[in-house]
Amino acid sequence: MRFSPDRPVTIERVRYGERWFPFFFRMPDGLLLMSIEYNVDTNFSPHFRLQSIDNGKTWTNPTDNVPRMAWCHGFADGELFEIDTYGIQDPKTGDAVCYGAWSFPGRPNDAPRKEFVRLRGSTQRGLNLVQMRGNPTHPWWNLWNTLHGTDALTGEEIIFNGPCITSGIEMPDGRLLAAGYFSHAAVYESRDRGHTWDEVGIISDPAQGGVNANETALQRLRDGRIYAMMRTEADASGLGGQFMHTWSEDEGRTWSVPEKAVLEDEPAYRLGLAWPAMTTLADGTLVLAFGRPGKHLVFDHTGTGRHWQGRLDLHQWELDTQAFNGVPFERRLRGVVGEDWSKRMDRHTDSGDYLGVVAIGPREMLVVYDVHAYVENWNAYPINGVRMVRVRLEA
Repeated sequence: MRFSPDRPVTIERVRYGERWFPFFFRMPDGLLLMSIEYNVDTNFSPHFRLQSIDNGKTWTNPTDNVPRMAWCHGFADGELFEIDTYGIQDPKTGDAVCYGAWSFPGRPNDAPRKEFVRLRGSTQRGLNLVQMRGNPTHPWWNLWNTLHGTDALTGEEIIFNGPCITSGIEMPDGRLLAAGYFSHAAVYESRDRGHTWDEVGIISDPAQGGVNANETALQRLRDGRIYAMMRTEADASGLGGQFMHTWSEDEGRTWSVPEKAVLEDEPAYRLGLAWPAMTTLADGTLVLAFGRPGKHLVFDHTGTGRHWQGRLDLHQWELDTQAFNGVPFERRLRGVVGEDWSKRMDRHTDSGDYLGVVAIGPREMLVVYDVHAYVENWNAYPINGVRMVRVRLEA
């Protein structure tokens, strides 16, 4: 089996401004939804929405419902749940509280419901506003002013205790399970369509001897187990610094000891550094998109997480596409192909290398990623935007 990509296309572009981190989702009715950061790569950069009803051929720009969305979930009845990235500590209960929204994208005349989401029992260790990177804009002010009962607050009083939700799944009985991190990676469960969440398990916590994990992708395997692929940071023990994965047999309550994820056909390749994004095809095949350095796609035809292979280098495919379109070498994406990425990588003039992937057919998927100072053809001016490529998995 192998991936077969079409030529990528630009679906969003600006000449002045920025486009970062397209988080990509597919509703049960086929609606495609994307959340894109439109400011510098930092905490508190707000997002805007794009959506498509024709498998990515055309895109519209509805009003965003939460300031910064990295994960959402579509229910079978057409309702969309969105959750904001940042949770603020309630000074009365210690819970993490963030913005949430419930809407029906197929009924645009219906106003969305916007409420606070409460995450109870979280063991995340927080940071105050002064310790965070970047300055929050007004969308977040009402959240902490309401929780504290005053707008006369200092940065030391506003505590972020997460979790930042990065992935989630719906269980057969309607419960939602989501992976979130702040000081560590944990699993949260909601029984009321995302209004309230309870921490039910810790995937990995460095304070308890675990690997330092953050961005995590969840999938439910055909045998009922929950599978997690995690971004990890290197530590003194030599663990981390690449993707590690783990399995749960009790719906996220307990997890196996994290292991380094490897490619069967490229065992020496360091698998992943940033933002693992996963989808499952109709036959159970797992597909993983990841980046930094580069942009890559791999699959596991067994659907177990044990047999990753078939890497497609989408960054090299972009360079090939620019060459095909007559872009001079010095104006193409710089990236890391054949280079020392630690010396050459500048994502502010290249790409954030956060990928999104969704399945749109039994063997077909769409992959998206941001580009910066991107030149599409020999006669084009540089743009910042989002690129999309249609990929098939062929025998």
